[in-house]
Amino acid sequence: MSKRSPSNTEPPSPGNPTLEKAILAFRMQRLDEAERLASDVLKSNRGNVVAADVLGRALLMQG
Repeated sequence: MSKRSPSNTEPPSPGNPTLEKAILAFRMQRLDEAERLASDVLKSNRGNVVAADVLGRALLMQG
């Protein structure tokens, strides 16, 4: 059984509304908002790799 690969244009579905907002803020270059939202997700779920990635990228882009 082979898995269907996701489309490159379809964003991943993290299932967390706050994380989804963080991803959208990051894509819209609202880096401070993305940082805050991703940090909030990590406070409640330290193992969230997507939130950690968004936070790290937002921090790097802000210098």
